[in-house]
Amino acid sequence: MKRGADPAQHPPAVGTAAAVDLAFMGHVPWSLWVLGVGAWAAADVGFSLAVMALTMAVPLAWNGVILAAFCREVLAAAPRAAWLWTLAHQSVIWAFGVSFIAWISGGWFRLFNP
Repeated sequence: MKRGADPAQHPPAVGTAAAVDLAFMGHVPWSLWVLGVGAWAAADVGFSLAVMALTMAVPLAWNGVILAAFCREVLAAAPRAAWLWTLAHQSVIWAFGVSFIAWISGGWFRLFNP
């Protein structure tokens, strides 16, 4: 049985309310990024989609650190397991997001076949 899979043997370090609060705090990097990009675009000082895409690395990495800490502290996962769960979670979230963008654009062939 995985560590943290049995709540009786490995009770969470925080209560349910705090766990939910910490889960939502994982969105802070993306919220700040959206506010910053919106302000940058509104300022009309040379907005670039390529630079905007590159700046996504900051909230992506920051969110990964927050999510791994959540897995360690709330789910009582070992450090390696926490990073693996984080990688799996982020992979699924990004796959769904990119697939949704492809779907609303008319399909993958529309994105990669000009």
